[in-house]
Amino acid sequence: MGQGGKLGPWQTPNGEAVNPLQPKKGQIGVVIFTMSDCPIANAYAPEVNRIVAKYTAQGVAFSVVYVDSDLSEKAAKQHAQDYGYTCNLVLDPMHTLAQLAGATTSPEAIVINAKGTIVYRGRIDNRVAKYGKKRPNPTRQDLRLTLGALLSGKPVPVARTPCVGCLISAPPSQK
Repeated sequence: MGQGGKLGPWQTPNGEAVNPLQPKKGQIGVVIFTMSDCPIANAYAPEVNRIVAKYTAQGVAFSVVYVDSDLSEKAAKQHAQDYGYTCNLVLDPMHTLAQLAGATTSPEAIVINAKGTIVYRGRIDNRVAKYGKKRPNPTRQDLRLTLGALLSGKPVPVARTPCVGCLISAPPSQK
């Protein structure tokens, strides 16, 4: 069950009802699950912003979904401003959107193709190899590869990749 006893829609920090898993018909959507206090997710903010800038210009819709159980609307807006997020922001304090998408880690990207199907779930890139081990530069940019393939009409190279980050735990009411 979702917010208010039903599944979706979810809200932006401004109170607008949204469902980022349903981009406009024919549009590719990307949903990035994050927690404001996750150091790995916060370290990815510059790369997320570069991806958003490049692919929004090509018609891709982006949403950053905050899965913090206790993050206020004001704190979400401040975090987004601090980290330079310019895409849609969504609050998912009960983790219903994360559960529906199958997201378990912050940061984790979900890509929805133009037909409305989730075609990718996983890491942004492989810069973080494991907890405490980072590469200076990624050797595989999974989210960019996925978007490039979809925009070129090619199949997604890999549908699922492992994520390293902060685990999305059960919301307080389910613990």
